Amino acid sequence: RFETFVAKELVGYVDSHYRTCPCRSARALVGASMGGHGACWIGFRHSDVFGAVGSIYGGVDIMPFSDKFGISNVLGAKEGNEELWRAHSCLTAAAALKPGDLEIITCVGTEDFFLDANRRLHKILNERGIRHSYLEIAGVDKSHSSHHEDFKRMVEPFVFGHIARYFNHRWRDRSER
Repeated sequence: RFETFVAKELVGYVDSHYRTCPCRSARALVGASMGGHGACWIGFRHSDVFGAVGSIYGGVDIMPFSDKFGISNVLGAKEGNEELWRAHSCLTAAAALKPGDLEIITCVGTEDFFLDANRRLHKILNERGIRHSYLEIAGVDKSHSSHHEDFKRMVEPFVFGHIARYFNHRWRDRSER
């Protein structure tokens, strides 16, 4: 339901109530942590609606986290439902992308518990020939994990700057409008 709400209902409402450019090249999703999962999941599956996706320390693979984040409340227990869980992983959705479908930026800290999942997403995108920006940042204060508000504030300028450049480029290219 959330996927339908964001990709269809919310976009439709905004386009019908505000002066927007109602085209995919004027829309982006960005999220952090499980919001990064949501941004990637919805963006990867709805590249006809969104042109760009950003993820900050995103939980882009739910498979290793069957006992966390309330995922099993939605999908059921992972045991016996592994195909359903795999089908709801951003990694699976990324494997269906084609070059040029989306502008993608992801960033994660080297101390983050989602590091391995982000590395696997980066690998899948490379194998598929999907151009994307991947930032893996070391040197975060050891008193905080990379999965912390300080890290998010540090990388937001990179992520939102990347999205802004995407919009500026697309806006100048009148054929995208």
